[in-house]
Amino acid sequence: AFEDVEDFDYLPPVFGIFGQFLRSGQINLLDAPESIGKTKMVLKWAANMSNGWCDYYDVEIPKKKTLIFTTEDDGGDIHESYRECKGKEGYLKIYRDVVDLRGDELKKLEATIRANDFGLVVFDPLLSYMHGVSDINSAKAVNEYLVPIRKVAMETGCCIVNIRHFNKTNFEVPRARRAGGSVQFNSCHRSQIVIDWHTEKKGVRVCTHERSSN
Repeated sequence: AFEDVEDFDYLPPVFGIFGQFLRSGQINLLDAPESIGKTKMVLKWAANMSNGWCDYYDVEIPKKKTLIFTTEDDGGDIHESYRECKGKEGYLKIYRDVVDLRGDELKKLEATIRANDFGLVVFDPLLSYMHGVSDINSAKAVNEYLVPIRKVAMETGCCIVNIRHFNKTNFEVPRARRAGGSVQFNSCHRSQIVIDWHTEKKGVRVCTHERSSN
């Protein structure tokens, strides 16, 4: 009954791009309210990767390209912000159409990552690419998307970052759960970063590392 069970023990955890905060070869979660600067943070990661340097740790990292799937930001604005972060030309690609992250589309994604040496792939926002999910509060429904995506990350060594927006009605819950949906969103991702506004200092952003799983 378990002929299709796979063993990933031969794939050791890889830390890179942003040290322990972003896992290469895994899916990573970035939660934040709208218009707080999460895209700019992602572009800073992309720029660092294009230069093979992590300025946060002041260490070398693999020099690779970034692919951003987005249904929100204008491609010209993204490239302009990327250049402001001193990203190298030719190392950032943007895809503005919605894809279905299942079946053949997922196989195409894996082939694209391998063929273009992408080290960072971003889905902004994640739920735009899960339009076939039956219920975001169902662990089973969420797993049907996230587990195959995680497999692509593990087999290619790519760092996949999934962005979610805060639920505007969830102000009473901890930051790590402000985006709502099944707890499986948090559990399936190997790392979770949350950006939020400071509760007392107006205009100050706070970035916290809510989860890290080896």
